[in-house]
Amino acid sequence: MEKDILMEFDEMRSQFGELKSMLKDQQIVNEKMARRAMKGDYNRVRKDLIFAIVLEVVAIPLQVVLLPYIGMPTWYLVFTVLFLLSALVASVYSLRRYASADMISGNLTEVALGIVKYKRFELKWFLYAIPLLLVWIFFFYYLTRGYESELVRGSVWGGIIGVIIGFTFGFINYYQNLKRMNRLLRQIKEVKGDAV
Repeated sequence: MEKDILMEFDEMRSQFGELKSMLKDQQIVNEKMARRAMKGDYNRVRKDLIFAIVLEVVAIPLQVVLLPYIGMPTWYLVFTVLFLLSALVASVYSLRRYASADMISGNLTEVALGIVKYKRFELKWFLYAIPLLLVWIFFFYYLTRGYESELVRGSVWGGIIGVIIGFTFGFINYYQNLKRMNRLLRQIKEVKGDAV
């Protein structure tokens, strides 16, 4: 009788080991599928950061040439270049720290933590950049309000329209990135369970 019970326990142990192995294999498959699905949103965030870096690198020399050409004071040029440099530094920092190419292949809990940190950093940047941009727009308008030249007037209106379009697209992109990051966090939570 005891032999039968011991044999039954051994059989149950082996079945439990097989079940554990099958569950582990299933979890690995689910995690791989989730990573594949998350990669699209993650790559989009990376592409947006790379686009911002390229745009900032192009905008700095463009402003250095155009602002003195239309007669803007040196302090305004310095303010503009410093703002663009801070945007460039923030974008490069975000790309290297929060959106590195190999981050998505790491531990999902660490990926989730990185995404949360990136969301916080992006919100802080947004709260820093918007007031400075509003001050920039105010002084741009204030400094150019008396110019009579058609070229300067066209440049001023082009700049104002460009800033409005840039602000609109930036705002839309900010919320789209937030949606992507929230979707990534939900996918990680589904794979990991309530541990995240």
